[in-house]
Amino acid sequence: MIEYEKPKAFQSKQAINHAYNQLVNYLHSLSKLEKQSLFILESKFIGVGFDGEKIFFVEYRGDKNRFKKELDIADFVLIGPF
Repeated sequence: MIEYEKPKAFQSKQAINHAYNQLVNYLHSLSKLEKQSLFILESKFIGVGFDGEKIFFVEYRGDKNRFKKELDIADFVLIGPF
């Protein structure tokens, strides 16, 4: 999933957090739609935020060895921006 913002939109922490939260919500919803069984063991979704100048990634870092019915939003992490 890619969240593209207008050039230089990531100048503030607030703008980065806004794009991050959008990506987390998209990934969380997508994980529910793409779930092929009752439980999720490993999330294979990643998000990318890009404004033409800076880039960041969103990754799920929850317990990948525990079965879960849905992914916990608190287990997504922001990597970057770079």
